[in-house]
Amino acid sequence: MNCPNCSNEVPHGALECPGCLLIFAKWKAAAQRPLPLPKSSSSDVGSGKWIGLVILAGCAWGYSRFSGDSVKASQLTSGAVTEKQIESPQGGSFTPPSDHCGYEGRIMDLALQTPIPGAKVYLDTYTANSNATGRYRIIVRSMRGKCQPFPSVRHSNYQKNYWTQHFPDIEAEERLAMRSQTFQPERIKGIAGKSIILNFSLFPKEVPESLLTAIAENAAETEIDEVPEADSLDDSE
Repeated sequence: MNCPNCSNEVPHGALECPGCLLIFAKWKAAAQRPLPLPKSSSSDVGSGKWIGLVILAGCAWGYSRFSGDSVKASQLTSGAVTEKQIESPQGGSFTPPSDHCGYEGRIMDLALQTPIPGAKVYLDTYTANSNATGRYRIIVRSMRGKCQPFPSVRHSNYQKNYWTQHFPDIEAEERLAMRSQTFQPERIKGIAGKSIILNFSLFPKEVPESLLTAIAENAAETEIDEVPEADSLDDSE
């Protein structure tokens, strides 16, 4: 066996170590004796309690701060927008980091002039989904201080051709004619540390009945307006 104090080899059955003269019986008794607990005053207990509370409060603050930041970052990259952000003016409540460019806007149904929820926006490899009001937000990392991503938007119920603008003032006939038009979008230049408005318009794969009805009503009104008045007929005779 080896001595627990000096690690020298000790003959089996020896009562003490020949090297350090440690008496094994006394060492064993001391090792089995329980250690005394440290005495603490009431003031020490109180100060320890306050220190623990301060540490817990700091941890709670840090968790709420950094977890909140991570949620905001995930919302921006995934396109999720809170109701508060929807109600805020465009451009004022969305400020991307200084080394990123922000894009936001609304995706509209060209035929019905209504928002499109669930559409997917692509800016190069960055993506975002439109919410219930057709709005989306996305941030793109600037490369050498510049952002020029290529835009596109997709929805399973809409055609692949799209426009990077809205057309709120055109008649129903013009909107129907645009479904067969092709538009070649260009790269969208962004501004590092700022957000710009980028809207989209899509035409549904199936022409809505309401659009055809509006076209028919416009045609009927046009025919009525083109009929000459009775007085003008009498004058011509």
